[in-house]
Amino acid sequence: MKKVVKGAFSLGTLLAAMAMEVQAETYYVSNTGDDGAAGTQGAPLKSLSVALGKAVDGDTIHICAGDHTGMTTTTETIGGVSGYYLGVVSKAVTIEGEGEANTILHGSNTSGEQKYRKGGIYVNNAAATVKNLAF
Repeated sequence: MKKVVKGAFSLGTLLAAMAMEVQAETYYVSNTGDDGAAGTQGAPLKSLSVALGKAVDGDTIHICAGDHTGMTTTTETIGGVSGYYLGVVSKAVTIEGEGEANTILHGSNTSGEQKYRKGGIYVNNAAATVKNLAF
């Protein structure tokens, strides 16, 4: 009888855990942010690439209004072409700004090299949404 009760308790616990709603996170990126910060509205991150590293499927990355010049880029080789990207998205996340006229992203690199791609967001086999911002 103990084994049946124990098994039923374990199954009940498992079902309760599965029924719990997982809440998506929102990470904030701002010109005044710090990549060592938590990514909250009060303590935003500085770069999109760091926010993408923290985010998981279903999360939102909110890029605050501003002309984001000099945003850190990552070097990636995709399809045999090297490039500098503000972020490579391989997760089902939403990246949103505060309007195309208000949130503008510019990439930069310190090497001085001209590459085929520079400063965009590369969506790599992901169901990502990018909205309300300009490049």
